[in-house]
Amino acid sequence: MRLVTYIGISVSLVLLLTAFILFLCLSNLKSNSITTHKNLIVAVFVAELTFLLGINRTADQRLCQLIAIVLHYFFSASFSWMFVEGLHMYHRLREKRSIDTGKMSFYFFMGWGCPAIVVGVSAGLANVGYGNQRFCRMSTNGTLIWTFTIPIIIIVAFNTLVFIMALFISLQKQSRRRRRPHHHHYHGDEQSNLTNAPITQGRRRLSDPRMILTTMKTPLAHLPRSHPEVVSVAV
Repeated sequence: MRLVTYIGISVSLVLLLTAFILFLCLSNLKSNSITTHKNLIVAVFVAELTFLLGINRTADQRLCQLIAIVLHYFFSASFSWMFVEGLHMYHRLREKRSIDTGKMSFYFFMGWGCPAIVVGVSAGLANVGYGNQRFCRMSTNGTLIWTFTIPIIIIVAFNTLVFIMALFISLQKQSRRRRRPHHHHYHGDEQSNLTNAPITQGRRRLSDPRMILTTMKTPLAHLPRSHPEVVSVAV
């Protein structure tokens, strides 16, 4: 079981590192979403690497306690950046303007600052709960574990809600796109009728001799009366 855990974490570390390098190489993809992705990758990468290298370092209890605190912080930061991902998606759904540019101070505070506050308070009040004789992780007994599980429950619930909203809005947009071709076709027929109306009217005039005679008389009727012979000849 331990071997399977180590293999899975090693594969995950390789994939995370590859994704981070790709984000760095694609320098033209600069936006708040990409920055959020990169911070999430860093948090998960450091958490898994610390787990892989330090989960069994129980010989030195102080080092084991430090490793447990680092694990608590970076796993909490991973879920915090997932919360930032959901929050950013929520703003993109609600805002009509583009929010992929600008300052990210609030996002950085939510992603790195809030976990630091929670872990700092937890380590200061219950540092005995970090590390034991078997593993270098936080204790699952007592109330210390709730400082990790309660934020996770809130983040998962919020991201699930945002996913449902995004799915609902996406379905609405697809239904609107399906209705647009019929709408444009209707207006296109109206415009075609308006464009062809003068042509049809002109054909009717040319086919009727009375209409031709009336058309010729109309401009001649506005000539000055000083030339009555022109009018009489035309009539």
